[in-house]
Order: sequence, then structure tokens, then C-alpha cells
Amino acid sequence: METGTFLIYDGTFEGFLTCAAQILEHDLQISGLSADPGTQNGLFTPTRNIPADRRIAEQLWESLGRKSSGLQRIIYFSFMVEKTQKERVIISYLKQLFNSEEGGDPEKLRELRNQLVAWTARVEWEKRAAESNLRFYPTASDIPCGFIAPEHDILPLLTRHFRLRFGVAPWILFDSRRQYGLRSVDGQVSIIREKPVVKEFHVFDCSQATPEKRFPETPAYRTAV
Repeated sequence: METGTFLIYDGTFEGFLTCAAQILEHDLQISGLSADPGTQNGLFTPTRNIPADRRIAEQLWESLGRKSSGLQRIIYFSFMVEKTQKERVIISYLKQLFNSEEGGDPEKLRELRNQLVAWTARVEWEKRAAESNLRFYPTASDIPCGFIAPEHDILPLLTRHFRLRFGVAPWILFDSRRQYGLRSVDGQVSIIREKPVVKEFHVFDCSQATPEKRFPETPAYRTAV
């Protein structure tokens, strides 16, 4: 039987960072971590809901920025990967990272970082493919809309690129695989759940992206959407 507390967060990156900060600060022993309140957490395992706290999340985010160049991007992009154990792998890495000066396991730290870097690369490939190849189609209200079906949850990562591309003109991006999208009106982006009405369109499968070696700077997590 697993020991420790099973943590539940709201599914946002801010919520995840809040959880991670609590685990690191209080050296919490956890049996699991999930954004799904219905997840089975084992017989007699205590459950704890961790509400997102921007102040706590920002403190950890800034600490990561001071640790090493590019670390924020690795953590943020890894969080977007479609892997069931992503939270636990990231948490394990952060524990090793912040304990490295107190006798952490260098080999384990390197192994975990390599895993996160591999995830980051895959997410980045899909992101770049969408930015370079996505076509937009007019909706019933003449707002251009692009449809994607990525392997990973890259939609929040596309916000900055298409804000720059369209300026204050309206646009919509919709993830057909996860059934949610982003709508920009006057430069303000919001989440939508209803699929836009378009007569003819093509869903771009950006999971077939070609690997690239260079990556751009990661935007601050709190401005990603």
C-alpha cells in the first residue's frame, strides 16, 4: 500500500507550481498528484486539495529562473506533455535539483533532466509546426479559425505567436483532440469550449513535426494564456 498524501490541484500550471512549492517546502511524502478529483488514490490514502496560489507559484518560478538558464522553459513545456506521470517526474526532478547542494543524487538528477528535455523537444516540435503551417478558415462570423489535433497540449504555447501575427484582429484556435480553444478579441485571449462553426476546414496534425535544434525563450507562465 502506498504511503503519503494524494494531492489534487486545479490542472493549471500555476496550480501545479503551488503544489510543487508545498511539497518542496514541507518535504511532503505524496502517494500521487492529479488534476482529476475522481482519480483513485488507494484504500485509506488521505487526500488533500491544493488551491492555486499565485504568490507561492511565482516564488518557485523565480527560484527556477535563478537556478539555471532555460530551466523555466523545460519545466513549463514538460508540463504540457501528454504523459500520465508527468507531474511526478517533474516533482522528482525538482526535489533532486533543490537537494543537489545537500548531497543529492547527480546520476538521478541527470536522468530526470534528460527525460524532461526529451519531452520539451517533442512539445517544441509540435509548437513550431503549428506556427509555421497552420491554416485559418473563416467562421460563420468571419473570424479566422485554425484547427489543430496535437499529441501534446500545445495550445497555450501558441498564444504569443498568433498575438503577434494578428495584432488586435480577432482569431480563434481550436484543439479538436481536447475540445477546447482560444479566442482573441482586441488582443485579449479567453478560453472557449464550443467548437466554432466552419463550413470547410482541415485539422492540422502537428504531431508530425520535424525535430529542430533551437528553441525560443519561454514566456512567463502567467501570460501564457
